[in-house]
Amino acid sequence: MTSRRRFTLFLIYLRQTSAALLIYQPVFIPFLLGRGMNMIDVALLQTVYNLGVLAFDIPTGYAADRFGRKWALAGTNLALAIGTAFLAFGHSLGMFIVAELFYSVAIAFDSGTHSAYLFEWLRRQKLESEYYRFDARGTFIFLSASTVGTFVAGYFAERNLMIPVAATIGLTFIGFPAACLLPDDGSAEDSTDARPNAAAGKRRRHVSPGDIARLARHVLVTPHVRWAAGVTVLWFWARQYINFIISQPYFHSINLHFRDYGMLYSVLTLTSGLIAFFSRRFVQTTDLRKLTAAGLLLIPTCFAIMGLSHTKAGLAGFFLFAVPYGLCAAVTNTLLNRAYTEHDSRATFLSVVDTAVRLVASMLALVLGWVLARHGASAALLCATAVAGAIVVALLPGLRRYTLQEP
Repeated sequence: MTSRRRFTLFLIYLRQTSAALLIYQPVFIPFLLGRGMNMIDVALLQTVYNLGVLAFDIPTGYAADRFGRKWALAGTNLALAIGTAFLAFGHSLGMFIVAELFYSVAIAFDSGTHSAYLFEWLRRQKLESEYYRFDARGTFIFLSASTVGTFVAGYFAERNLMIPVAATIGLTFIGFPAACLLPDDGSAEDSTDARPNAAAGKRRRHVSPGDIARLARHVLVTPHVRWAAGVTVLWFWARQYINFIISQPYFHSINLHFRDYGMLYSVLTLTSGLIAFFSRRFVQTTDLRKLTAAGLLLIPTCFAIMGLSHTKAGLAGFFLFAVPYGLCAAVTNTLLNRAYTEHDSRATFLSVVDTAVRLVASMLALVLGWVLARHGASAALLCATAVAGAIVVALLPGLRRYTLQEP
């Protein structure tokens, strides 16, 4: 690999890692509670976030395909930094809603765009078959960086909850100049047939607005695409629920300190990062039944272990969640890429799927948030167990039919 390609990969990984360094995450809810919010407000903010992504996701995915994905990636990091600034200096629900809207814009720009940019760049370099290896490596890098960040953030939060939030502003902004330095989507870089590839790049971005509706119908009516999207919905909703809503109230209910929050999150991210890294050896096989089944069954199991225990023993479920957390990106990306093979509108397609994820999460956020506020963490976890279990029962029949396709 040439030095120019290495530098491009470095920029891709740096931007991806910077966007993931929300190191205040382990103490996000205590921070909001310290600013006068309550758990109903937290659930409302999560709903605003998901509805914001729902509103912006498909248009930003279309814009990324139409005008250039590198600028969408740059917008991701800029919006994250601005949103975190509103969070750091906000003292009202209105300010926090603005922060969540900036976050929703950032995630809407990023969802599907990073994967599409990496996939298309590798395709131009004739390294398309190595996509899963490079994607897993990037996942491992940003999860490893998050491990260190969240571990340190927990200790600084013991002094002042503001410290990790303020640090996140600078960490997320680093990715903005990195994204600006990335090659344009149509750049052939080291390829000798630069002109044909550049022309192809321009054609790839001509996705009409009507294609969005066509893609949405395609997801709904095509069985194997609908099933892959369903697996993705469950997996990413569960990951979001563990990350942003239930874990910190659960930690509080068993009397843990903020430094423990950081340590637990760092263990989760490191373990899941290792699983994501090594899973690349397995996701290229034509038979994904075992990996997919393991992830699907472990999600309600983890919720149940945490919900049924009122002591620190329930942390076993939190640690066990590292398995589906780590497998999530590798398996779902593989299933989606196998289900949808058109290159021209890949980012738009992935944004359609992500919209389904956010729609489910936005509906569940208020319901489970209300249960959490009224009845506590254990009751909310048991409700999540029931929801996840019902989705798994609906998805299991498709394991044999839809996980044996050729890549």
